[in-house]
Order: sequence, then C-alpha cells, then structure tokens
Amino acid sequence: MRLAIKIPLFIFVGCLVAGAAGSIFLAAGQATELRGSFERRNEGLVRSVGAMGASMMAANPPDDRALQQAVDNLEEFGHGAAHGIEWLAFVDCDGRIVAHSDPRRFGTALREVPAESLRCGPSDAVDHEPGLHYEGSRLLVAASVRLETRRGTVAASFSLADVEAQEASGRRTMFLYATGFAAALAIALSLVLRAVVARRLTRLADDTRALRDGQLDRRSTLAGRDEVGQLAASFNAMAERLASHARHLEDEVRARTKELEGANRELERLATTDPLTGLFNRRRMEEILDGAIAHHERKGRALSVVMIDIDHFKRFNDTHGHLAGDALLR
Repeated sequence: MRLAIKIPLFIFVGCLVAGAAGSIFLAAGQATELRGSFERRNEGLVRSVGAMGASMMAANPPDDRALQQAVDNLEEFGHGAAHGIEWLAFVDCDGRIVAHSDPRRFGTALREVPAESLRCGPSDAVDHEPGLHYEGSRLLVAASVRLETRRGTVAASFSLADVEAQEASGRRTMFLYATGFAAALAIALSLVLRAVVARRLTRLADDTRALRDGQLDRRSTLAGRDEVGQLAASFNAMAERLASHARHLEDEVRARTKELEGANRELERLATTDPLTGLFNRRRMEEILDGAIAHHERKGRALSVVMIDIDHFKRFNDTHGHLAGDALLR
C-alpha cells in the first residue's frame, strides 16, 4: 500500500478511535449531569411533599387520612406521570406506612428504602440531606418530615426510564458529533499531510527510481529544512557521488580500451612482420598473395610476383659475420 494512502488511512482510523473515546467521556459527563439534575429535582419534590405533610405527621396520632388524601391528589393531578414517580409514602417513627400511593400498603413496613434513610426521632438534632439510593432502574429518595421535631419520613421511588432514554440519546448524539468531527479533522489532516509529506515523498521516490534506471544526471528539486528536504539533499549528494564514480569508471574504461587497442596492434604487428627487417612475414605474405590471386582471377587480369635474392649471401655472412649479414638484409 502506498504511503499516500497509508497516512490518510491511519489518521482517519486514529481520529475515529479518539472521537469514539472522547464521545464516551463526554456522554459519561452528560449522564452524570443529567442524573445530578434528576436527583436535585426529585430531592426538591420530596422536600416539598414532606413540608406539605409535616403538620399532618406531627399530629398525635398522625393524621393518616389527610396524608393519604394528599398522596392521592398528587397522582390525580398527574404529578406521578410528570415526575416519573412510581410510588410515594409517608412513614412514621416506627417504620409503619401511614400513607402510600397504593392504599393497600397502609400499616405495613416500608422495606424498599434502606433503614438508615428512614430518620426519625428527637435525637436527630441536625437537618439531614435527603437520602438517595439507586436500585435497578429506579431512584429512591427519603427525606425527614418535621414540624418542630422530626416525626417521620417521606419516601418516593422515581423511574429512571426517561433518564436512561435521555442518556442513550445523549450517547448517540455525542458519538455522532464526535465521530463526525473526528472524520472531518482526519480528512483535513490527511489532505494537509498528503500535500506536505506524501506528495513530496512520491516525487523523491520517482527521482530514486530514475536514478536506479540509469539516469545518473537526475537530481531532486525538493527543498526545505524538514526531514524530507534533508532526505532530498542526501539523495542529491549520493547521486552526485554515483555520477562522479561512473565518470571515473568511463575514463578508466577508455584508457584501458586504448591500451588494449595499442597492445592488439602491437600483437598484430609482431604476428605479421619479420622482426629483423620489419617486412611482412611468410604467413602474412601468403595471406596477401592469396587475396591478390583471388582478386586478379575475378578481374581476369595477370599477376606478377617479383622475388629478390642477395648473391653470395652465405659467403658475405661467413666473411663478415652474422651481424653484418643482418645489417645487409635490413
């Protein structure tokens, strides 16, 4: 795979992974804020309901009927549907339900809420924040009901269905936004890097292939102080050394060829001439004579051969010596 494809692909995948991871953190933060808002809203609702029923709980005995009517009114006016209330209950200091959105629970113990959340009694001298407890897909809220002294607890269960739906929608939205932004960023970075790095490397690769194919005069025109520019400068220096070495080899080859041609000419001369007189030897004379005879036969012409001898050469040689004879022959 070409670098011009690898770089954008790696950037795109990396940005998508980073975008997906970022969307998870953003969605988690959004979910935390959403649940915090849900908790604060329902804490306020439970406090308001508790304040409404405080005087009824403070009566001795508690005004159970008035409390039950208040709870029924909440459901009748749609507060349950509006706030996701699954059930609402008032509990006295003995843990007995004195009012519940389900009247059949009257007089029974409220076991849905942890015991530590059901605060009651004069020993609780300080004001406590409402108790929050998650159980599955619901939020349980319990707050003290007091007038002058704490007389009971108001507890409610809120469904998390709407919150979970908003969280899921938020996760999808965050994922889409984050991945969309990551994809756009990846495309932008890929185009920039393609122009800045990949395209320049492609040109340098073309120069390298041309040099490999024998174009020793090929040089890179890339410039710059970055790594690609430094690589191009190194390429040019290497190409110059290769060209210089090639020129040196060519000069060596020409010199050796010239020497070889001279040696061959000398060998030819030695092979075809007489060393004493410098005239053609017998082998060369026969070659010339055969060629001349063939030529004259083709032309239909006569051929003359002149033979020259030295009279009394042996007597001269014996009288004056072989060196004098050689000089005479020359």
